[in-house]
Amino acid sequence: MIVFTDSQDFGSHLFPRTQWRSQGLSGLNIEDGSRFLAERMLEPQSIHFATEFSLGAWNSAFLVEHSPFSQFDLLVAACGRPLRFPNKIFCVAGSGEGFHGQRGRPWAAVKGNLHLSVMFQPQKIIPRFHVAFPLLAAVSVLETLDGLGEPNSRAGVKWVNDILIEGAKVAGFVTHTQSQEQEVKSVVLGIGLNIATAPPVPPDAFVPRVASLAHYLPGSEVCSLSQVLSTLLKNLDKNYHLILEGKIAPLLDFYRERSLVLGRGVRVMSDPISGDPQELAFGRVLHIGENLELYIEDRSAPVTQGRLILEE
Repeated sequence: MIVFTDSQDFGSHLFPRTQWRSQGLSGLNIEDGSRFLAERMLEPQSIHFATEFSLGAWNSAFLVEHSPFSQFDLLVAACGRPLRFPNKIFCVAGSGEGFHGQRGRPWAAVKGNLHLSVMFQPQKIIPRFHVAFPLLAAVSVLETLDGLGEPNSRAGVKWVNDILIEGAKVAGFVTHTQSQEQEVKSVVLGIGLNIATAPPVPPDAFVPRVASLAHYLPGSEVCSLSQVLSTLLKNLDKNYHLILEGKIAPLLDFYRERSLVLGRGVRVMSDPISGDPQELAFGRVLHIGENLELYIEDRSAPVTQGRLILEE
């Protein structure tokens, strides 16, 4: 595995005791996809790297202290290029600009929190991949929080992709897949997790409160950025292999068990790019289907899209 960074201090903060070297890209034997990403994420005069590095099955990583653009967007754009990429790549930004969630909604990327983007290259048929990869992100984050102990084990998922603790949003994720029929070529996940700081987010009906893990475990070493990142990467790798083996059912069962909407009254609104949202459905959620659709009381058709408001 090769890891690139633009800051030895930031790289060592994430992965302590790493021995970094400085060298131009021209002297490295790496895939053209890795070279493409390194040239766009890092300034040539500030590239440091480490090769004697072991972190499970991950093949390449890019650690950027401050990114002026969304690493998720760069990985998505890279999927459309005829380049050879390692099978498993992850990128971390210490802070940044232009980061976003679903539908381009801004995500404040502030220092001390985790801003992780990953790319997989399945190159195989994956049934129901449009469900599998949101499940991968949600379950991996929840399992990571579980490992931190109370009260993080009370974290749950608000349909479709918000992770909440005690009603406050601590994490969210976005997904992108490039496929040809059922064969998935590339997958990109973007995960934001508030660890040290609750970013300033104006409250609204969809996200009334935000929080950070430090709010629930103040001063705890197990809440360090380094530890959370390492654990999350292991969970992502583990659950990714379940998907490759066709074992989506356990992930869906976990998602349902940790759902914050089952049995609750909800209001589902449309999610237009512009203009005001309109109400699509209202009522108590009875079931989450095989494709993450919501079955709502007294409604014949399931809800398959929209933004959800939890009713008190």
